[in-house]
Amino acid sequence: MNCMNSWFSSCLAAVVLLLLLATSVAASEFLIVDPVLDELLRVDAVTGNATVVGPLGYDAKNVDLTLRDDGRLFGVQNRAGGWDLLEISPCTGVVLSVTLGQLPGSNTAEGVAHVGNQLKVSVGG
Repeated sequence: MNCMNSWFSSCLAAVVLLLLLATSVAASEFLIVDPVLDELLRVDAVTGNATVVGPLGYDAKNVDLTLRDDGRLFGVQNRAGGWDLLEISPCTGVVLSVTLGQLPGSNTAEGVAHVGNQLKVSVGG
């Protein structure tokens, strides 16, 4: 019985280690927008190497991104008279939709974040 507990403990430790490694690998990447080439890039946080995901098909200037828990990627960008909410394919980089944003008394978006799958856009005057 003691050998069985030892074997089980070793297997459990190995599984936990693999899960931790898998989590750290996934967390070591992030997405950015190249405003010069209008491309979505995947950056390895450990090495700093960037890989092109694909062209946006949209004139990007200064896009703030958030990747929701359901895997959907959103960004905001200011424009004359308001701001745009973009949905971007994290697989191809293509902008899937553009929603024009403008609230009374606010014409700039300062950032975008999410809580679960609910988007939060911070706006200013």
